[in-house]
Amino acid sequence: MALVQIEQPRGAHPGIVFGHAGATILALVAELRRRRHLRKSLGRLSARALRDVGLTPNEVISVCSKPLSQDAATELHIIALVRSRNW
Repeated sequence: MALVQIEQPRGAHPGIVFGHAGATILALVAELRRRRHLRKSLGRLSARALRDVGLTPNEVISVCSKPLSQDAATELHIIALVRSRNW
């Protein structure tokens, strides 16, 4: 199998060269990276610390397991906001 390398114009956005499919793939990769960062950062917190910001460990796991088309950070933010209004 040969490796094909596509030359991209200098300074061009990848979405311009690869079209809609390329932009979609880049968005999914960006969300995957954000989720990895979320899991790593929030995973360092104890259950009590997570509760202080309005989350539970199970919610973090559940939201990060959803399809990549959904923004995990926004969903966690909404969960925390809703919980903070119940106090």
